[in-house]
Amino acid sequence: MANIMQMAKDGILVSAGPFDDQPTTISGIFFFKTASIEKAREIAASDPTVVEHRNTVDVHAWRGPAGMGAEYFRLHKEHPETPENMGMQLLVIMHHETAWQGTSEQSAEVMAAHRKYIHDLRHDGKLGAAGAVEGETDLAGLVIFKRIPTEDAKKLVAEDPAVKAGFLHPEFHAWWSADHVLPW
Repeated sequence: MANIMQMAKDGILVSAGPFDDQPTTISGIFFFKTASIEKAREIAASDPTVVEHRNTVDVHAWRGPAGMGAEYFRLHKEHPETPENMGMQLLVIMHHETAWQGTSEQSAEVMAAHRKYIHDLRHDGKLGAAGAVEGETDLAGLVIFKRIPTEDAKKLVAEDPAVKAGFLHPEFHAWWSADHVLPW
């Protein structure tokens, strides 16, 4: 925890929290603000739980929205007594579906519908953050819901045009984080 607190104090860590999945497949997630993916890998590899071989890391460049963690840090700087108010929200890792058989034109249409759907969920106050994952990976993006019932969030994911078309495959995680971390 001391390492996490120091990274936050240094402005590198903008958010972190454990997953409450059963069975556990991923123990948690860190969101870093770094100049490069290489720097993020270096920071993640130096975490004491990684050094002690209790955890492993996968590092990905996420094009999340601006302001992740900003309100949290502002509140806690101005009012250090502000409670953490840890709570669970659904974090969805979207994977590219390898079985997709559509054309590039169909892919563009499906992804345009997906982007509109994500925009509408944000506008309706359901999402806390979302964005694409960059690089050579099967990961397409992350979608983080606000603190709404998990089953409601899963139903919304099932209605995503890219999920319905078989273009994206969701992986669900119950993510615990402090209040005021998500920018939307």
